Amino acid sequence: DWGFSFLAPMLAAQFLIQMPHPPTLRQGLALIAIIGLATGGMALLAGLLAASPVPLILSLGLILYISYYAHARGAPEMVTLMLQISAVTVPVFAVISPGAGAVFASLFAKAGLIAVLIVWVAFAIFPAKGRQSATPAKAVVLDAGGAAHLALRNTLILLPILLWYLLDTSQVAVVMLVTMVMLLRQIEHGTHARMAIGLILANLLGGVVASVAYTFVGATDQYIIFLAILLTVSLCFAGQIALGGPRAALLAVAFGTFILLIGSGLTPLPGGSGDAFI
Repeated sequence: DWGFSFLAPMLAAQFLIQMPHPPTLRQGLALIAIIGLATGGMALLAGLLAASPVPLILSLGLILYISYYAHARGAPEMVTLMLQISAVTVPVFAVISPGAGAVFASLFAKAGLIAVLIVWVAFAIFPAKGRQSATPAKAVVLDAGGAAHLALRNTLILLPILLWYLLDTSQVAVVMLVTMVMLLRQIEHGTHARMAIGLILANLLGGVVASVAYTFVGATDQYIIFLAILLTVSLCFAGQIALGGPRAALLAVAFGTFILLIGSGLTPLPGGSGDAFI
C-alpha cells in the first residue's frame, strides 16, 4: 500500500548504473540529504505559489535553467538530476492540493533513502571488481556561453510541457516529465541523428516491454509471476548495460523507461502501463 513505489527502484537503477563503486557513508548520507532538500524545498515553493501560476512557472523555469547550466559546467550528476526531477514532479501534485505535494515529496525522499540502502546492499552482495560505469562521467565541461545556451534550450523545451501539465493538473504527467528530463540529459552534447533515433527506439523498447509485462502480470494476478517477470526483464537489460559499449547508455534509458512505466501501472494513477506508454 505504498503509492509511487516505482520511485525507489528507478533511483536505485540510476545510482547503480552510474556508480562503478559503492558510495561511502558520507556520500550516501549526502545523497539522501540532497534528495530530501530538493523535494522538501520544491514542496514548500509549490505550496506557497500554487495559487499564483505565473510566479510559480517563472520560479520553476529559473530553477530548471540554473540546474541545466550547473550540469553543463560540471556540477555533480546526482545533485542536478534530483533537482530537475523534483522540479517537474512535486509541483504537479502541489497544484492539486498542498497536501498532495507534501505527500509526494515525502515519498520521494523516502524512496531516495531506500535506493541508497539498496545500492549498499547490492555492492555488499556483488562487490565491484574494477568495472566501469555504464554511463561514464561527463568528459566535456562547457564554457559559460555554451552552458548558458544549452540551459536556455533545455528550459525552453521542458517548460511549456511542464506548464501544460500544471494547468491540466494531471498526475499521469509524472511519467512524461521524468522521461523528458532523462532524455534532455542524454542529448546535451550535440547529439547526431543516429543517436537521436537510438534514444527514440530505446524509449519505445522500454515502453513495449513494460506494456507486455504489465499485461502478463494483470492476466495472471500471481505475485510469483510478477517477481519472475521483473527478474527476467531486469537481468536482460542489466546484463547488456553491464557489458558496456555504445549501446549501454541507450539500454539504460530503456531500462529506466521500463521501471517508470511498469511502476506507474501499479500505482493509484488512472490507467495502466499501456496508457502511460501511449
